[in-house]
Amino acid sequence: MAKFEVTLEEGLKRYDDAMDEAEADLIERGLPLAERPTHSDSKFSTIPKMPQDLSQAGYDVLQRLMGEFTEWYNYANCQLAVAYIRQNGAEAKVRLAWAKIRDLKEGTVSDKDDAARVDIRFISVDAGMLYAKSMVTYLNALKSGLEQDIATISRSITARSAQGNIDGRGASVRRGASAGSDVNFQDGRRMPSQSALNPFKKRHR
Repeated sequence: MAKFEVTLEEGLKRYDDAMDEAEADLIERGLPLAERPTHSDSKFSTIPKMPQDLSQAGYDVLQRLMGEFTEWYNYANCQLAVAYIRQNGAEAKVRLAWAKIRDLKEGTVSDKDDAARVDIRFISVDAGMLYAKSMVTYLNALKSGLEQDIATISRSITARSAQGNIDGRGASVRRGASAGSDVNFQDGRRMPSQSALNPFKKRHR
């Protein structure tokens, strides 16, 4: 082995250490990754289920759902970043393992390739890359689903707020009419009173 050449095990550990150091550096800079949300006494809390019919959910429930789904989105997004880092590290490990293991094999170029490909050490490292890529795929799908859920909840909150404003204006109009006072149109103009509409009514009595 050359003076500065590392063993396969040493090289793999260096890559693992580099990924761990990156996360530790972020924490030291005051930028820790989002922690797993907890919305109950159970430490095994999971993403809340979306109600089948949001039209039946009250405004407070919608606000709570928005908060919970946003927390889970932030957590999934941070985990996705970690997964991408692990995937990059896994690819670097595969390149190292391939070079180190193939160099130990004998025969033609094709023989070396075939022998390295079925070596248990290479298979173990390659399996780690498959795992890392799978996590990226799963987390991307989860993140996309959470984005859609948050958009759905947001539309429901907007619709509920608009309905509340309409109901409030309707109640104001009804109160004004029952009191016999002038009532506003929605554009801000004043509705004239009955006496103003018929100025001769009092005179003909």
